[in-house]
Amino acid sequence: MWPYANLCNLLFQSVSKSNHFKDLKIYYFHNCFYEELFLTPGCYYSESIETDWVLRNLNNEYKVIMVGDASMAPSELLSIGGSSYYNKYNEESGIDWIRRFTKKYEKTIWLNPLPESEWEYGYGYRTIQLVKKEMQMFHLSVKGLEDGLKYLIAAR
Repeated sequence: MWPYANLCNLLFQSVSKSNHFKDLKIYYFHNCFYEELFLTPGCYYSESIETDWVLRNLNNEYKVIMVGDASMAPSELLSIGGSSYYNKYNEESGIDWIRRFTKKYEKTIWLNPLPESEWEYGYGYRTIQLVKKEMQMFHLSVKGLEDGLKYLIAAR
């Protein structure tokens, strides 16, 4: 995901300045998220918030946009203890955390910067497909953003 870090920072800055969202919260993660979400792009535990806190305190009217390539070792997504975070043991698998979000927040999408052709056959295609089964995935492009936002604002 590092090759897309600048693109993502531009996206977050633009969204923050746009005033299109009543209450915008931005959290960060590397590959997948577990017990903590990070408050800064550096993903430091000293600058994190408990994922459970987010689920408890942000009501189900929020719309959630995940941004990432979804390419990771399958163990990072599927295994307890599979986290790639240094010296951290995840008690729940990444896919279970994703499911907790999609269960609470009906309007959840994933924006993927990888070319769509790589979603089926490129590195990490297996985890990309698993994430796609859990939520709508759109390409991180102008068209993908338009389609994703239409999905988020569509009537339930």
